[in-house]
Amino acid sequence: MWRPIFMAIVVSVMVLGGVLPAHTDDRDKDDDGNKTGHRAILNAVNGGTSSSNTAHTTLRSEHAAQNTAQDAAHTALTQQLTDIQAAIANLSTGAGSAQPPCGAGTGGQRFVVSQDGMEVCDNTTGLNWQQNPDSTQRTQANALAYCPTVRAGSRLPEVKELISVLDYASFDPPLPASHPFTNIHSDTYWSAT
Repeated sequence: MWRPIFMAIVVSVMVLGGVLPAHTDDRDKDDDGNKTGHRAILNAVNGGTSSSNTAHTTLRSEHAAQNTAQDAAHTALTQQLTDIQAAIANLSTGAGSAQPPCGAGTGGQRFVVSQDGMEVCDNTTGLNWQQNPDSTQRTQANALAYCPTVRAGSRLPEVKELISVLDYASFDPPLPASHPFTNIHSDTYWSAT
């Protein structure tokens, strides 16, 4: 019996204190008698209006599209990295070349011309050289850019690498008598260093 009386007192205090509205219509009115204020708050709390739901759906779709694009870009970059790593592995092992790696199965010869006639392997140093160097005069920058166009992985040699091919007992060109190079000139050759 005390419980219903207690509840009636609590509700009365809340109505008089302004915590609960006295009438059902008052729930939707703000302090100025405007019904839209409370309804807007309730809509926002309960999932928003249809226009905000549409905006939210649009943003969610855009986010999904961005994720898809980023995933595709990541996959493409991963594939490029894999291809580069495979190319480096092939270069370092000599795989895919027209000849065995420099120094393999050459019968003790210092210089061995590749099967395609484009490169000379120096078995003493392990370096590959262009068999018929281009005689075009270039700046060092142009020579650095030209070398990789001859064959993938080619580069301009360092000074110590150029010196390793020379034979100072010979003259014009100062190369060993058994060299297989063609189109050699006594002009200055560029080095990478």
